[in-house]
Amino acid sequence: ILKFKDQHSDYIRNILILHDGRLASCGDDKKIRIYNMNTFECEIVVGGHRDYIYYLSQLDDGRLISCSSDRSIKFWTLSANKCECLKSINSAHSDTVNMVIPLTEHRIVSCSDDMSIKIWSDQSYDCLVIFNRNLSKVKAVLQLKDGRLATIFNDGYIHIYEKDLKFTTLFNSSSSFKLSRIFSYEYNIVVCFLLKYSAIFSKLIFADAAIEAVFVI
Repeated sequence: ILKFKDQHSDYIRNILILHDGRLASCGDDKKIRIYNMNTFECEIVVGGHRDYIYYLSQLDDGRLISCSSDRSIKFWTLSANKCECLKSINSAHSDTVNMVIPLTEHRIVSCSDDMSIKIWSDQSYDCLVIFNRNLSKVKAVLQLKDGRLATIFNDGYIHIYEKDLKFTTLFNSSSSFKLSRIFSYEYNIVVCFLLKYSAIFSKLIFADAAIEAVFVI
């Protein structure tokens, strides 16, 4: 097992392979860390968020975007030895921002525990569209190959949003499962379920960690 040096001091929420081959991570210690994948050395440590950093993505131009339970979205410039905050959208949502990812046409999309999904310009940083007809916390969002958005909710629903903001309910999980993450694989949607609340899997839980299963729709 290879161990990275100078790791996070708390729970790691997300890791990301950058365009230049390095690895970026973020977590509950409110830090973003950039690692060299050849030496496993931590090259950059940067703070800026006031609370847990939930997600980290990279735009085509190399900028990083992060979101946090401090309700903000931040844009970062990244070089060989420096990562600096370029823009902070404070109060981007009224509750924890769970995920922020790039879209096409210089846009990004964020989702939040405030039950909304927002689309932003990554140039002007303005909010362009708000999807706020949801009835539960929005835990993850994904852009499909045809441009539609897929989202998962705290109440177990998966919605597919069309460009006219109308949505279709694709799936409703059992109450014994908690949806965790959503991914695309070719033309499938892959959803991770947290099974920690299901007694049938209790023997598979180690150190109170949630066991994840993958379900392909």
